[in-house]
Amino acid sequence: MCPTGFKQGLKGAWVNYDGQMVDDARFVTAVARTAAGYGAKIITRAEVTNATGDQVTFTDTLHNEEYTINARAVINATGVWAGQLDENIKVHPARGTHLVLDAEKLGNPEGALTVPLGGSISRYLFILPAPHRRCYLGLTDEDNGDDIPDVPYTGTHGMSDKAPSWFSTDIPTLDLWKWQ
Repeated sequence: MCPTGFKQGLKGAWVNYDGQMVDDARFVTAVARTAAGYGAKIITRAEVTNATGDQVTFTDTLHNEEYTINARAVINATGVWAGQLDENIKVHPARGTHLVLDAEKLGNPEGALTVPLGGSISRYLFILPAPHRRCYLGLTDEDNGDDIPDVPYTGTHGMSDKAPSWFSTDIPTLDLWKWQ
């Protein structure tokens, strides 16, 4: 999955397709159609106003009518907006630095690689394969503010310095791509 990845001491792995979705609308449609194929009733044009682990209240936005339905399980898949549906969920958007690398230099990995940063149990650097023969090397753990900060060279250089210890190949600083 990650041919040039460091294998000594590896205890386990999993496949992750984060950042691989090209068309999220088609994905949602495919999931809904698959669920319908298994017997689910698909409801569109509905705004969920309350959800618990086994019940959902929603408003039919075409007819402005409210309904409550029971379920064996309810999945809140609203991402960083999950707290807007359930105030007990505390989520906030994060930002980070992501470098674009030539995938060939890393052996054209087919899966993501996530490695703890500096002995931390909560900070990770990752490599994500991307379309067009690229990979993203990144860290996403800064609280997102309103301003989009300028990324100083030191922010990118720190990651390119740490990543080579994971791989059997070097990542020269000159291989980093930058655009505005």
